[in-house]
Amino acid sequence: MKKTIAFLPLVLALIFLGGLAPAFAESGASSPTIINARILPTVWYSSLSVEEGQSVKIFAGVQNNSGKDFTGVASFYVDGNSIAEIPFSSAGDSLKDVSASWTATGGTHDVAVKISAALPAGEVLFSAQSDKSSLDVGRKITLQDVQNVAGSAASSIVSAVNGAADNLANQVESLKKPAVSGSSAGAVASSSSSAGKTGSGSSIQNLSKSAGNVLGAFSGSGTFGQKAANAAQGAFNLAMDGLAFLIRNWPWTLAGIFLLYLVFRFF
Repeated sequence: MKKTIAFLPLVLALIFLGGLAPAFAESGASSPTIINARILPTVWYSSLSVEEGQSVKIFAGVQNNSGKDFTGVASFYVDGNSIAEIPFSSAGDSLKDVSASWTATGGTHDVAVKISAALPAGEVLFSAQSDKSSLDVGRKITLQDVQNVAGSAASSIVSAVNGAADNLANQVESLKKPAVSGSSAGAVASSSSSAGKTGSGSSIQNLSKSAGNVLGAFSGSGTFGQKAANAAQGAFNLAMDGLAFLIRNWPWTLAGIFLLYLVFRFF
């Protein structure tokens, strides 16, 4: 009786393992069989140099050393987007190429090909997807591209010249002198206080002030010498304001110089 009880755990273990054996057998039977057929890892192209708008063929190879014939579909992808699905048939012990045409767009693209094969149940290919290939497509330079680049360059140049012109005009205005003395001196001094202002509006105001100071230099009190000195300094300030105005409005200044050249050249 004691011997029977001692062997009871062993009997139960054998029964348990025996029950698991069919399950393991069934699991092993459902695992796929890999056949000796695959897609080649590298794709290639009909042209070594591809330009935007050009129609290029993308190639992939199906290597079949399984000894079995099968059919399938090759899916071509550019940047993850499907561009074509091409049916194919592969004979045993052969290398089959498949291709699809694509109208290239400018830039760098990732190209890949996947195949799906019609195989008996339980059989799979050794590999069904190629490696990603990077394709550089040259961009065409259009008239619009040239216009955009030229416009951007011209805008940058004009902006830089405007900044330099404003700085130079400020330096010219800083050369203006205050009046020597007399009641009219304040009027002339007020024009010099505007030095450093920017913009054509302020330049026009400075011009009008300086011109008014020159005209009013002899109407105020003081000796003739003081009035003459104020008038001279007012004229100098007017000249500086005029020069600053021409510098700030350099496009019109250049246009005026060119017109004067034409006048003196041909007339």
